[in-house]
Amino acid sequence: MKGCSYFKEQIKGDWQRRLALADIFDELQEDIKEQRIHDLWKAWGNWIIGGAILIVIGAACVPAWKYYHHSVKTSESAQYTSAVHLAGLGKTEEAQAIFTKLISSGKTGYAKLASLQSAAVSLQNAKTKGSTELTKALQTYQDLNLNEASDLSFSGLSKILAAYAGIESQESATLINQFTPLASEGNPWQGLSLELQGIYALQKGDKSKTAESFNAILNARHISPQNTARALLMMASLGIAPEIQREPQSKE
Repeated sequence: MKGCSYFKEQIKGDWQRRLALADIFDELQEDIKEQRIHDLWKAWGNWIIGGAILIVIGAACVPAWKYYHHSVKTSESAQYTSAVHLAGLGKTEEAQAIFTKLISSGKTGYAKLASLQSAAVSLQNAKTKGSTELTKALQTYQDLNLNEASDLSFSGLSKILAAYAGIESQESATLINQFTPLASEGNPWQGLSLELQGIYALQKGDKSKTAESFNAILNARHISPQNTARALLMMASLGIAPEIQREPQSKE
């Protein structure tokens, strides 16, 4: 019996030692994990904190930026509307002052609209104040063309409006060189450009070139019905016979 008790005590002691060793290993693993976490935090902690701060700042800035952009747009809209109203009342100097401010410091699309309206006011003034106002209008269109060179809609529009405005001015030769490239197939300003070419040719007495331009309108694929109707009326008044080219039928 003493022998059995001895072995039981030995086995019990052996298990206790094993459990103690297991606890030591567990503690060592925990210490290693903590050390790794400490090392990682030491190496990347500042970056993690910085990233968290940036996320918080970004989340706060988005609504702030939206509010700022909306407030700027609302302010410029009010200024533009006020200037248009003043121009309608004949207070052109006050209107031009507001338009000029929007053109120079505007941050939204109202700056472009202000350029167009400013030129329109100058053209209206040219009827009573002479060529100086016409020159201002043409310069405004030229500036818009240069500033919006990458935007075909505004760039092309500025060229077309300048050409119509200066059709009888000394700048006509320069203007025709600007809008002529717009007459290419597929260009959204093709119809108006061809129409202007016809009008300029008519002013110079070149009836052949006039007929060529108006016939080009009739045969172009992407021309508005209004543009085509004007071309037909002009040709009828000038006694020019329409020459419509029929597309060849495809062979089946």
